[in-house]
Amino acid sequence: MKRIVINNGDGTVGIMIPAPKELEKMSIEDIATKDVPNGLTYRITDTVNIPSDKIFREAWTDDNPTETVDVDMPKAREIHMNKIRELRNKKLSELDIETLRGNDVELEKQALRDIPQTLDLSIKSTPDELKLTMPPTLL
Repeated sequence: MKRIVINNGDGTVGIMIPAPKELEKMSIEDIATKDVPNGLTYRITDTVNIPSDKIFREAWTDDNPTETVDVDMPKAREIHMNKIRELRNKKLSELDIETLRGNDVELEKQALRDIPQTLDLSIKSTPDELKLTMPPTLL
C-alpha cells in the first residue's frame, strides 16, 4: 500500500492516506497533486517505510536521505521526558496528600523531583530503547 509523505515545512511530517474510493478514480500521484497544499514537498512511499509505532509520531521526520520516515531522536527524547514528568507530577500530587496526613515522604518526593536531572535519555539510540525507559519509582 502506498502513502503520501508530506514535509510540512516546519520539520514535521504529515502522512496522507488516500481513500480507497479515490484510488479507484485516480492515481495516487494525481491525488497528491490535487490534495497536497501548495508549497509543500511530498513523496509517495510504501507503508513499510513509515513507522508502525506512533508513540513518537510528533518526532517523525523525512529529512534524512533514506527511503524511510525516521524518528528524530532528540525530539523523541523530549517527548518521552515530558511523559515521565507527567507521571512524576501525578506521583508528587499523591505524595502531597501523604504529607498533609502527616506522613514523612520528603525523600520520595525529592527522588521524584531529581528524575529529569538523573535520568540520561541521551544514551538511548532507538525509539524502542527509549520507550522502554522508565524510572522504577514511576512503575
